[in-house]
Amino acid sequence: MKSKFLSIIYLLFSFCCIAQREADIIYAGRNNFSILNNPPEGPLLIKYNNDSLESITYDTPAYLTTFYSRAAYSDKYGNFKFASNNWRLVNSLGEVLAYKLWRNDINWPSGSLDTTTVDVAKGPLFLNDPGDSTKAYLFYSQFKPIFSQSLNGSPNRDVYFTYAYLDVPTQQLISKNNIILSDTTSIGDMMAVRHANGRDWWLIKPSLYTNKYFIGLLSPSGVSEMQQITIQNLTPHDQHYTCSFFSQDGSKFVHCTDFVNHWVQTMDFDRCTGQFSNSMEYDFNNLIRNGNVSGWQISPDASKMY
Repeated sequence: MKSKFLSIIYLLFSFCCIAQREADIIYAGRNNFSILNNPPEGPLLIKYNNDSLESITYDTPAYLTTFYSRAAYSDKYGNFKFASNNWRLVNSLGEVLAYKLWRNDINWPSGSLDTTTVDVAKGPLFLNDPGDSTKAYLFYSQFKPIFSQSLNGSPNRDVYFTYAYLDVPTQQLISKNNIILSDTTSIGDMMAVRHANGRDWWLIKPSLYTNKYFIGLLSPSGVSEMQQITIQNLTPHDQHYTCSFFSQDGSKFVHCTDFVNHWVQTMDFDRCTGQFSNSMEYDFNNLIRNGNVSGWQISPDASKMY
């Protein structure tokens, strides 16, 4: 009897350990999504608990609702509706609403239909429609290789800043490739913050130089014309890849130039007027190797960078 009791205790303990070890899992791997709807495969699973780690290094299919990219849109109840990797758009039913959001005269990124190496810190960007709770916007850029004399090689440059219009209840695409800006800008990196009225959105798009930005307003009337502004006390450094952030309350703006040269700017932002002030620039070139594209993040109050 004692032996059976100990056996039961051992089995229960074993089950508890297994449950604990499988409760928390880190999935790491490349997204190899193809048009044939094959799921991505990752080379590494890490299971962990309070006192140990266990890694499994064989390829593991992972059916993730947003494996097309991390850029996703959910309704106000938290129900997943759309995901996009800047040129492909899907809904939560697994339907591909657009294999190509871009103009037909612009090639697929890297010339491949299956490329999914998208840094979504630079776009795309989903925003709800301030005038209609059943609609949403997807802002994205369209880029071509364009030669720049101040940079070695042929970097990509955005040649159009565009949006798609989405119906949330039916999860359908209403329109795409709506051009709102045709000035050449730095690749990707669109950012938005709420207007002080709590309804509209300010849209920010970096230009080719670190002292210039395009800014517009998304309201119930649609997207306003993007206006270029110049920050007077900043040096106009050429830039390629960039990433931008707002503090949690929207009062601070941080902009990082992340390719060839590394500059970081901090500014105050007025959510009523859409104006920048108190700009500061920091030289990070001696801290980061040339050519590295860093995965920046900031603290909620924008006082720290990680």
